[in-house]
Amino acid sequence: GATVTYNPETKTLTLNGATIQGGTSTGSVPYGAGIYAQCKDSESVSLTIELIGNNTITGYYGIYVNAEISENSNGTDASLTITGENNGSLEVSGSNHGIFVKSGTGNASVTIENASVDAKTTQTNSGYAGVCVQSGASSKDSPNLSLAVNGGSLTTSASEGNDGIQFYVGLFEATGATTSLTVSDNAIVRANGGIKANRVDEPTPSGTGIVFDGTEGTVYGNVELQKDLEIKSGETLTIPDGASLNTNGKTITVE
Repeated sequence: GATVTYNPETKTLTLNGATIQGGTSTGSVPYGAGIYAQCKDSESVSLTIELIGNNTITGYYGIYVNAEISENSNGTDASLTITGENNGSLEVSGSNHGIFVKSGTGNASVTIENASVDAKTTQTNSGYAGVCVQSGASSKDSPNLSLAVNGGSLTTSASEGNDGIQFYVGLFEATGATTSLTVSDNAIVRANGGIKANRVDEPTPSGTGIVFDGTEGTVYGNVELQKDLEIKSGETLTIPDGASLNTNGKTITVE
């Protein structure tokens, strides 16, 4: 049957065929999240989720990693890593953000490694995202907001007026904030709903993989397809100078 186990030494939560339903109460910890991780005062918070088989998480937030305790009490960095065993997969959905990682005084990062992650917001009001990487209201200096997909895939979806992937600077004085979106190991990112940034420049993707920003797909580096690729109606895939796409025996279909 399904199992959920946590190793406190490695801060790793292993989901094996699990379905997790968060709550609807949003006013206090865990804010209705399916999975919630909170820092201790002045410390960083990091969570690794290991996926075995197919897993589903829903809630007001699907996954919320939080380094902001209160207005006067903060941690530093917040980071989430999602890894897969034998193509482990996750569908995560939030009526707010699907995946929400918020720093305290430091940096916020999401890393996906060799897993298939599908993240969405079901919110109809605007301003929400499938994946939101946010610096906290106390991160005044030069927080870095990063998303890395190393092997596997990330697919996001959002209703109109919302974002697939959102980089959000929580304090307008943090004028030195930076963003990064990197792919490696032939990863595929499909940001249905687009890639947006608030109070900071949107990152220019880099690395080796394919990134769809809404309907506009671009090949970065020398990519070898790991599975069949579908180019849907209205989508384009551009292979810039210096990049290449090897089908590797896989099929590219055009709808």
